[in-house]
Amino acid sequence: MIPPSRLIAFGAFLLVVAWVYLPGLHGSWLVDDITNLEIFQSYNPHNAPYLELVFGNGSGPLGRPVAMASFALNHMA
Repeated sequence: MIPPSRLIAFGAFLLVVAWVYLPGLHGSWLVDDITNLEIFQSYNPHNAPYLELVFGNGSGPLGRPVAMASFALNHMA
């Protein structure tokens, strides 16, 4: 069983992390988010599958497939 003091310390750590990141949750889009999201404004899933967006992105050396998959899932919803 985990000692209560460790659980309290872990909870305090989580609160500090949440407090540090909280101001960034309401910020505006930064860096290249706008250019990567613009493709979804005119995107029609009947013309090309979402996989083409996820793996066909040319930004960065790897194309950001995880970020593009997240954007695609949000677009589908």
